[in-house]
Amino acid sequence: MVICKFFVAIMCSLILTACSTIHSDSDEPDSEGELVVLRGKTIEVGVLPELAGRVVLLRRPGGENLLRSDPALWNEPADARPDPADGPFWKEYGGHITWLSPQSGWWAHQEAYPEMRGKGWPPDPYQIYGPAEVIDKGTRHVVLRGPKSPLVGARMTKEVRLLDDGRVLVKASVENITDEPRTWGIFTNTRFAPRTPSYIPLAQDDEPVFISLFTGPRDNPLPFAIIDGFFSFRANEPVPAGLDGWSDKASMTSRGYIAAFPSGHCFVKRADVSLAPQVHPEHRFAEIYNNVPAKPDGWGILELEFVGPSKLLAPGESVSFEETWEVLDYDGPNTDADHIAFLKANVE
Repeated sequence: MVICKFFVAIMCSLILTACSTIHSDSDEPDSEGELVVLRGKTIEVGVLPELAGRVVLLRRPGGENLLRSDPALWNEPADARPDPADGPFWKEYGGHITWLSPQSGWWAHQEAYPEMRGKGWPPDPYQIYGPAEVIDKGTRHVVLRGPKSPLVGARMTKEVRLLDDGRVLVKASVENITDEPRTWGIFTNTRFAPRTPSYIPLAQDDEPVFISLFTGPRDNPLPFAIIDGFFSFRANEPVPAGLDGWSDKASMTSRGYIAAFPSGHCFVKRADVSLAPQVHPEHRFAEIYNNVPAKPDGWGILELEFVGPSKLLAPGESVSFEETWEVLDYDGPNTDADHIAFLKANVE
């Protein structure tokens, strides 16, 4: 009898221990105010459903946020949030944004704002400011469905998932919600501080093409270099006298990844480069935008972008695109040679 009681006690102890250490992915993710936080052993990601499912937080557990985003805005009052119905405007939240390609189509299909026809900026407010519905979530994943946009006639669905190997899967799809065919693709934009060293490895015979969105064709161009097969803007060079800052954008095919070195880390985003031939001809597979202020404490930004395949979507049809993120520790010298050597040894 004593032996049976001892056996039962041991079994109960083992069951309780197992229950306390095994966490189902169906459990609720953490939250910090309006921020939904996915927590892994080596990485944490924060998503704001109220801003179309924008990723605003990426960090090592307990570490600093690597993305450029102002946490003071994450839990701002509801009446301070942008209302997409107010029309074209821009409010800076930073983080990782998902846009549509081609960019020339952002205002091409709507009639509400005729003055915006043919414009490539700002983006459709429903796609970046509209509240998203959380349709599935767990401790390691969240899936969100954005609002229907009457301006572009589309709706996005997004997924952020922590993978077992420590990477982050970021996936998005766009659905044509109109009754006529529309051409769309997914266009991703991950944003860092403006002087963060960044690199795109060039594919064979890859020639960077410069895209000037605001200042004309390469007016006061931001210097760049191609170093051992890697494209890099020279964001730490002094801004010429008389300028508040300078900016430029370049696009290329790449070898399937883009890297940046924010504060003691190496951030890498990857995507399937075999999809590059399906990208809309207005874009290329990998794009990088750098806006560098003249003053060290001035506002600026670095954007690392992938453009997924575009497709003529029948009514109700969708197209998707995914990328993965990884964060590696880096404590080497802050030089191009050391950064590139690290990428060759640890990423390629």
